[in-house]
Amino acid sequence: SRLVFPQIGLIIDLSTQEVVYGKKSVQLTPKEFSVLAVLAKHAPAIVSYPVIAQTVWGEDVPEARKRTKYLVYLLRRKFQQLVPDYELVLNVGRLGYKLQTQP
Repeated sequence: SRLVFPQIGLIIDLSTQEVVYGKKSVQLTPKEFSVLAVLAKHAPAIVSYPVIAQTVWGEDVPEARKRTKYLVYLLRRKFQQLVPDYELVLNVGRLGYKLQTQP
């Protein structure tokens, strides 16, 4: 199945783990993909840190949160190389992250 966000040009294929953004293919590691997928499935809602940690690592521990932060940093870097002036993954205070799906 595919998650498509036409307003921002993002397509996420959950079965093949392919991601297209701004008409370009994005190479993600399996963990990066997991983080992106959990944000996309809940978009535009905020996804809390525990939910992300539980989904990606199967446990909500401080270590998992640190790794999540780092993965979000890597995701942002990859996406900003393609579309420099758009913040795709937003950090929402102390709540968690969300995928910004509106231009």
